[in-house]
Amino acid sequence: MSHFIEENIYLLMAIINIVPILLLIVFAILGKIKSSPFIVFIKSIICDIILFVISLIIVLFIDLSLSMTVVLMLLLQLVYFPIIGIILLLLSMSTDTNWSINHWKKMLLTGLILLCLLIYSIIYIISH
Repeated sequence: MSHFIEENIYLLMAIINIVPILLLIVFAILGKIKSSPFIVFIKSIICDIILFVISLIIVLFIDLSLSMTVVLMLLLQLVYFPIIGIILLLLSMSTDTNWSINHWKKMLLTGLILLCLLIYSIIYIISH
């Protein structure tokens, strides 16, 4: 099992980070989103973080020799998290465009923070 995880860690991380996007799209299509886009964005980010932590715990409980895989998962999440955050921000803004237009400063600030986090993570990974 540990060999399977080591070989497919990139696919595993992609699936973990795609799930919140798919959930947001499904809930938007079904019309289940009733709160403001910023609250939807925060809930989606929390979902992404929870899925990532659960996957880390599962990988550690499978075999403790996968510690380097956990480090790789952390580095991948460092890059994936801002990208997924920007996608979730744009999708959540599209759920209620009137609210987003009225509160554009809050959404712009969040987008800039995620963009800065993405640039920082890319520079960190390149330098180390």
